[in-house]
Amino acid sequence: MPIHPPATAERPSALLPSRAALAALLDGADEPLLLFDDLGQLSFCNRAAMRQLRAEPGQGASQLQAVLGAAAAAWLDERLPATAPGLHERRVTLGDGRAALLSCWRVARELALRVQFEAVRAPLAAAIGVALGAARGRLDARVDGGESRGQELRSG
Repeated sequence: MPIHPPATAERPSALLPSRAALAALLDGADEPLLLFDDLGQLSFCNRAAMRQLRAEPGQGASQLQAVLGAAAAAWLDERLPATAPGLHERRVTLGDGRAALLSCWRVARELALRVQFEAVRAPLAAAIGVALGAARGRLDARVDGGESRGQELRSG
């Protein structure tokens, strides 16, 4: 019969991954991942956050306002002091005009933030469809107008 430790027992620190191992894992993610301490300072960010948001550990959340946009920065500021447990999400337009889904949750005393950029294919495809439809309408009007004029000339 296997022996299981009580549910309240803590795992020995030798079994927990190191911060360096976790950082290496998170650096492989394509999405920006940020971790804010209880004072609102960026304690960790992965390479995607550094590259796509120009974030760096040590920055305050307010320093990311230009990149995140005013609405996203205000939303983040509301969640920093005491976010209720669970996942919190909000769709925003970032400072550079990109659409994104922000997700945050508590990890002990820190706040984790994930930024998922939303695809722009659908609005772009819709704009192309509208432009093509308008061009097709103009072409059809020219063809229809030419045929009716040609018929008038032949019948006249």
